[in-house]
Amino acid sequence: MSKVAVSAEEIAKVKEEWEEKEKRRVEKEKAKEKEAKEKEAKEKEKEKDKDKDNKAADKEETKEGSKSPKIQATPSTSSPPTHERYTLHRDFFIS
Repeated sequence: MSKVAVSAEEIAKVKEEWEEKEKRRVEKEKAKEKEAKEKEAKEKEKEKDKDKDNKAADKEETKEGSKSPKIQATPSTSSPPTHERYTLHRDFFIS
């Protein structure tokens, strides 16, 4: 069995190519992470805006609600609700 000798130039060339690929891969990962962070920040900002809008709407409702009297439903003192009994009819479910 004879070993194929690899020259130092070939090793250096392959090593250089590998390092370039690694740099590109790392840069892509960093770009993806940065993009994900930006997207997350935008989503948080949208949620904050929604919360502000909801709070403003709640304040308006409370202002309007304080002007009109609130009516509270009182539970009836009758017996608890009963459930109706359902039956399946053969005529409807014949295949």
